[in-house]
Amino acid sequence: MILSIKFQGGLLWATVSGRVSVADVANMYTMVCQVALQNGMERILIDASKADGHLSLMDRYQLGRAVVEYCTTKPVTLRIATVGKAPLVDGFGAVVASNRNVSAAAFSDATNAVKWLNRFARSLSSSASGT
Repeated sequence: MILSIKFQGGLLWATVSGRVSVADVANMYTMVCQVALQNGMERILIDASKADGHLSLMDRYQLGRAVVEYCTTKPVTLRIATVGKAPLVDGFGAVVASNRNVSAAAFSDATNAVKWLNRFARSLSSSASGT
C-alpha cells in the first residue's frame, strides 16, 4: 500500500494506492486522522480509487467501529469522506461509523466527496460568525 497526504482546498487529502489489507486500512485511518488533528484539519478525504484488495463484510464493520473508537476520543469532530469503488469501498464502514455519530460517508468520485465535506466548512464558518 502506498499512502500520500497533501493539504488542498481546506481538506486533508490522502491518496491510497496498491494492494491493501485490513491491517493497512486500519493503520491508514489512524495515521490520517492523527495528521489531520496535528495540522488543525477537521475535513478528511481519503481517495482509495486506485487501491485494490479484499475486505470482508466483518472487516469493514470492524474498521467502521475502529474509526468511531478513535474519533470519539478526540476533542475535534472529524468529517471523513472515502472515495473508491466496490467491492473495496462500498459504504458499509461509513454507515457503521455514521450510525455511531461520526460524520463519515463513501463516494464513487472525489467531486461529490468534496461537495459533502464542504457543507461542513460552511456550517462551521456560519456558526463562528453567528449567522
